[in-house]
Amino acid sequence: MHHQPCCLYGCTRRRASRRIRYCAGHMAALNRYGHPLGKPLRSTEVAPYRRQVASLYARFPSHPGLLAGETILSDLLRLAQSDLRDRDFADHALRLSVSGVTPRELLERVGAVFLLARDDPRQLPDDARLDFALARAVLYARPLRRLQTRKGYSVSVRPTATTCRKLGQFLRSRLAMLFHLAGEYFDQQRQRREEQAAAMRTPFVNYKGTAATTS
Repeated sequence: MHHQPCCLYGCTRRRASRRIRYCAGHMAALNRYGHPLGKPLRSTEVAPYRRQVASLYARFPSHPGLLAGETILSDLLRLAQSDLRDRDFADHALRLSVSGVTPRELLERVGAVFLLARDDPRQLPDDARLDFALARAVLYARPLRRLQTRKGYSVSVRPTATTCRKLGQFLRSRLAMLFHLAGEYFDQQRQRREEQAAAMRTPFVNYKGTAATTS
């Protein structure tokens, strides 16, 4: 009988098996989010950053970085990236293509994760969790396919941990610089708004600026 506890500090549940270091719950989190303490990003947290990426399209519709990012994701959906050609990813890429997902939509979703991680590093404090979050932004852009089991249950066909890890690493290596620069742009915009707000609070009484001259 297997009685060893989960190796995660503070967890007293038994390990899922002799060959696995974690309990079933922490092992599931590791496979889904890249870390035994990982968790999904809430849509309310990601939505403001997705609107920021959409605003880039409105402001810079022909920006070469955005166009190149779309090309990367378009090639990804067509399985043009040789290092991601495996059966599991191919099935999910086909599901996304058939459901009508566009490269621009995927770029907005991926960009939102990058910007959120930049603004709040506590959400995704390491590369592994960032990789899985980036991959999930793509793979979960449309509902998962469901299969009927022999016992009559309906189960979702989830992407494997290997697919999430490889896809996330690919997205981080190819798109990180684009959204690092986007983050700097939004920082400048935020600083400008703060300076304008501070200027609006400057009192007129005892203001010692240059007085206007009258002729």
